[in-house]
Amino acid sequence: DSFNAEPTLVVSAPGRCNLIGEHTDYNEGFVMPFCIARTTVIAARRLPGSRCRVTSANEGKGIVHEFVGDATLKPVDDYTNYIRGVVYQYLKDLPGGVCGFEAAVLSNVPLGGGLSSSASVEVAIGTMIEGLYDLTVTPTEKALRCQKCEHDFCDTPCGIMDQFISACGKSGHALLIDCRKPYPTEHVPIDDPDLALVIANSNVKHKLSGSEYPDRVRQCKEACAAMRSAGHADVRFLRDATLEQLASAKGIDPVVAARARHVISEDQRTLQAKEALKARDYRRVGALMVESHRSLRDDYEVSTVELDTLVEIAMTVEGVFGSRMTGGGFGGGAPAPPRRSVSPVAAATMAPTLETLRFLSPDTAREIRQKYGSPLYVYDEKTLKQQAASSLAFPNAYGLTVRFAMKACPNSAILQIFDNMGLHIDASSSYEVRRAIAAGVAPERISLSSQELASDLGELLDMGIKYNACSLRQLRAFGELRRGARGDQLGVRFNPGLGSGGTGKTNVGGPSSSFGIWHELMPEVKAIIDEYDLEPARVHTHIGSGSDPAVWTRVSGLSLGLCEQLPTVRVLNLGGGYKVGRMSGEKSTDLQTVGAPVKEAFEQFAQRTGRELALEIEPGTFLVANAGALLSTVQDIVTTGEQGHSFLKLDAGMTELLRPSLYGAQHPLVLVSADASAPAATEPRSYIAVGHCCESGDLVTPAPDQPEVLQPRELAAAAVGDICVVEGAGAYCSSMSTKNYNSFPEAAEVMVDAAGEPHLVRQRQPLEQIWQNELPFKSTA
Repeated sequence: DSFNAEPTLVVSAPGRCNLIGEHTDYNEGFVMPFCIARTTVIAARRLPGSRCRVTSANEGKGIVHEFVGDATLKPVDDYTNYIRGVVYQYLKDLPGGVCGFEAAVLSNVPLGGGLSSSASVEVAIGTMIEGLYDLTVTPTEKALRCQKCEHDFCDTPCGIMDQFISACGKSGHALLIDCRKPYPTEHVPIDDPDLALVIANSNVKHKLSGSEYPDRVRQCKEACAAMRSAGHADVRFLRDATLEQLASAKGIDPVVAARARHVISEDQRTLQAKEALKARDYRRVGALMVESHRSLRDDYEVSTVELDTLVEIAMTVEGVFGSRMTGGGFGGGAPAPPRRSVSPVAAATMAPTLETLRFLSPDTAREIRQKYGSPLYVYDEKTLKQQAASSLAFPNAYGLTVRFAMKACPNSAILQIFDNMGLHIDASSSYEVRRAIAAGVAPERISLSSQELASDLGELLDMGIKYNACSLRQLRAFGELRRGARGDQLGVRFNPGLGSGGTGKTNVGGPSSSFGIWHELMPEVKAIIDEYDLEPARVHTHIGSGSDPAVWTRVSGLSLGLCEQLPTVRVLNLGGGYKVGRMSGEKSTDLQTVGAPVKEAFEQFAQRTGRELALEIEPGTFLVANAGALLSTVQDIVTTGEQGHSFLKLDAGMTELLRPSLYGAQHPLVLVSADASAPAATEPRSYIAVGHCCESGDLVTPAPDQPEVLQPRELAAAAVGDICVVEGAGAYCSSMSTKNYNSFPEAAEVMVDAAGEPHLVRQRQPLEQIWQNELPFKSTA
């Protein structure tokens, strides 16, 4: 209507929401946005010459902006800069270097909401010009031209993400963008029908062309300069940096360091989120999103009170996996993806997926509880042997030793099963060494790697154990006991400078970890070796739980580099840390997948050095996690009203299952009716499961990686007396608990053999044993 003419072309371009990867694009890092169902639509026709006329329905009817579309184009003080700048980028392709058109613009992408309304306009204008002038421009080139518009006409030194996703996005997929030329991309599916991406608007407008955004760009450049001054010449952008390199930049401004810490860690989170999405591990994606928000809030300082509140509220809603702010910050929106649909319509048509029993049947669970009581742990011999066989098939070039990390579950029955299958033992204390020997394991099949220097180290070495020195002091202590030693007893554990794990509490590599000798202390290691005339046979590294395959492969390369510096080393121990999917939908590490590139790296090392290294691995969780369950009883059900929660009170808790309280670990819960003749519950209920300790932190169903946040769980309708089976309880449960808190006795342990018969392998602790070592006290006062 504004031009009294019919358009000859209608084009559109979407807005976007960034799932994760914030403020990384202009640091040449990684981002992972997705297109949203909000677009900019432009109806246009070509005009002869260089007359450009634009009207926007968002601005108001009848307002028309005119400008000359030629090389004289300059920025002005209104929204048409997003149009002028794109026109300017296309002039080189147009006849006579001029552009003329009439265009009506309509956008329903919220302005200033962090959803890239500006890039949507820019990409739509670029598409319009291509259509009017019959140009062929690749989506990548179009995105880069639109980015140049932001830089030159809008005074915003943005990265490539916004324009890239608007130009290159694909329905049902997020787009992982490597923001370093040539800008490779990967479409990552987010089309799971049980997955919804929800965006909430804080209604706080943001404007990236203010001082805050350029300040952040400048601070990132300052951080790179500081690291280059510290000797890291290859750090051109924060994409090139590691956290340990940042830590080495002495004298760096604390604010600048915080900005860099966010970007470096955000790149890692983005790559981990890609893998988790591909594996449909939505809980992991959600946890990474929450970590991202905290980093944006605390280190990058771009959040607002309103955004923080939105995120906090989202994480209290049943079914939400994660939430974070999106956009440049200082306002905008907060996506709460991924989450199971919880809108009234979706919830009415979509039944939640309930967890199921792994190796037990309802009848077996009832039988075991009736015979041995509850709470108690149950292990499955068949599953243990299957996992052991899988570990023994780990790809290797020149020999393999699999050591069970016995700290995961040290019951003698389990140690004996693995010993009989040919597995060796990884012990974390001298006490574990003696426990394994008591179970019948030969000392020469036991390797000790401990935080604490064993007071009886000499005696243990006399028995024939293997020993990995985990500090310079420990290496020196071995030298004092075994000067001039040869053979295969001595190994050296290094911290290779890189870590991996679901939380900081499961990460045992990198500059924030005390485990092992820091890799830069190799000269001190060599000096001690020379002083005591030692010949270490092993290098040992371990990075933590989680097992991101890319990180694990990189660590193997770093570790081989350490071996190259110690010519007597014949064995490389890469530890464990293989991720195990406990919850339904979570995938476990495929040992063949992570092992293949490691085998290749060993072969390349042999070709380069002439040394064929044997491989050791130390799985713990991988072997036993899903081979164990905790049987508990629902001993009470309470409610805090319509606005509160329904709580299942179990007769177990942090005295048997500390992982949820410690770091927000997720365990499947399955309710089994106490009455075998009762009909199966058809309608699930929402519950918070809590333990029996007089402790507010005794929580069985926290939010992922957030032990203080309640997370309702969809379960079958429960009754007092029902059995609650906590699956995935074979690792770090019986061995890692707040034993005897509130004077609860230690739980019994049962092994179900390959024929399905249960055997008691540890009695319930007699109550008197709790205080049997206490002595009478008589005051002399």
